[in-house]
Amino acid sequence: MKKILHLSADEKFIDMGLNAFEMAYPKKNSLLLVQKHNTIKHVKFENKKIINKQTLDKASRKSEFWTDVDVVVFHSLFVYKVNIPKNIKVIWLGFGYDYYDFIFDNEYEMFSDKTQQIMNDKAIKPVKGFIAEFKGIIKRLIFLQYRLKKQKIKMMQRIDIFCPVLTNEYKAIKWPTKHKPKLMDWNYGTMQDNWAKEGSSELCGKNILLGNSATLSCNHLDGIDLLSQIDAPLSKLIIPLSYGNKNYGAFIKEYAHKHFPGDVLALDSFMPFDDYTQLISSCSCVVMPHKRQQGVGNIIVLLNLGAKVYLDKSNLLYSFLKEHGFFVFCLEEICSADFLAELTPEQILNNQQRLFEIWGRASIIDKTKKLVECAL
Repeated sequence: MKKILHLSADEKFIDMGLNAFEMAYPKKNSLLLVQKHNTIKHVKFENKKIINKQTLDKASRKSEFWTDVDVVVFHSLFVYKVNIPKNIKVIWLGFGYDYYDFIFDNEYEMFSDKTQQIMNDKAIKPVKGFIAEFKGIIKRLIFLQYRLKKQKIKMMQRIDIFCPVLTNEYKAIKWPTKHKPKLMDWNYGTMQDNWAKEGSSELCGKNILLGNSATLSCNHLDGIDLLSQIDAPLSKLIIPLSYGNKNYGAFIKEYAHKHFPGDVLALDSFMPFDDYTQLISSCSCVVMPHKRQQGVGNIIVLLNLGAKVYLDKSNLLYSFLKEHGFFVFCLEEICSADFLAELTPEQILNNQQRLFEIWGRASIIDKTKKLVECAL
């Protein structure tokens, strides 16, 4: 085998993915970081180069660019031009947000009724009021979004193998063309290296984790309102808000302080992963009101620690975990008398075993080998 060429942006999960490919195929991987600037924030993988979109477009037209390349791997499907020879197979490792627009007909389907009611609030818009004031900008943005989607569809036609975050998302995608890439199972991160490292935290508290970011799709209002109906003393509510819409995060922070019947800790600044994991290990309950798959890393970590996880029934992550035998719960069960009851030791062990079956190091290496072999 010659070389696996990876293309990505500077995202925090890329090293997890490349680590799996390196374990399966040592010294056979190279990475092109597609960006304008030379500053790298997240990716630590050594065999990498930075390239901008224009240079990638021109360089990839030359045959020598593809010398020794056997397989191309896209980490998320970004919209840029890359001219891949027909004899080279292309793998798309989905992130979720790169294909949600082909699952949901419009973004409003991802938002609860309560979230939709506050979406036009000027206080939570990143740029105050500009949408209402500049209709010409809106028209240009709509045109740009349409053009980008057309470019994405063109790229999708070149994909040979697709790995969504959850395998059950594949059928939910409304494929825009007759061509459908082959579905294969693959995941970022392993239990031993990322989600449950040796010597990592143990569950050590009764706090509640709500959502994973300052994004509207977290539907925080629903979670806060459900929790406020519980007729029992509650521990601290921890809300990660360090990335996303800062104005929305401030709105949720204020709303939680007003309506949650207990202490609130809003995490509105970035924390190193190990420190963050240590903090959320104090949460015995996890409430994720998303209607789409989101915050999977948080959920893996806390399921392994023995936490109870509550999800929206319409979330494909809920059905995925249920189908794989996990003990997880739906949002409607938050108001039940059993909300504060802990998982039994047997339920915790079951969840841990299921996690290692899917995200264990041996499983991920095996999936990586099968993935590449299929592309050769």
